[in-house]
Amino acid sequence: MNRTRLQPALELGEACSIGYDQVAVNDPGTRSARDRGRMKNLIVYHIDGEWIGEEVTWKRSGSGFYRETSRIWIPQSKSEIEKFAAENNFKIEWRGEIPTEAETGASV
Repeated sequence: MNRTRLQPALELGEACSIGYDQVAVNDPGTRSARDRGRMKNLIVYHIDGEWIGEEVTWKRSGSGFYRETSRIWIPQSKSEIEKFAAENNFKIEWRGEIPTEAETGASV
């Protein structure tokens, strides 16, 4: 059956080979091509001379969603952070006062 890009993977009434609870949500191997192409949020801030990064994941809660953050390693210069974000499909949310490259002293 040929499907266009916007059609759902399963039509109403089609059988599914696995149950909804058998898919690991955060396992990159189980995500659809559409999900792998989506931008993820990366919160970045600078505290005490160190760049801090937090990855944002959206969790289901009742009839809505909430944001959950987890700290991740990020490079220690603004230009390297931007490169890291582009390579890993992140959209950066800069928080707080962002120093210039010269102020951070980072030459990574």
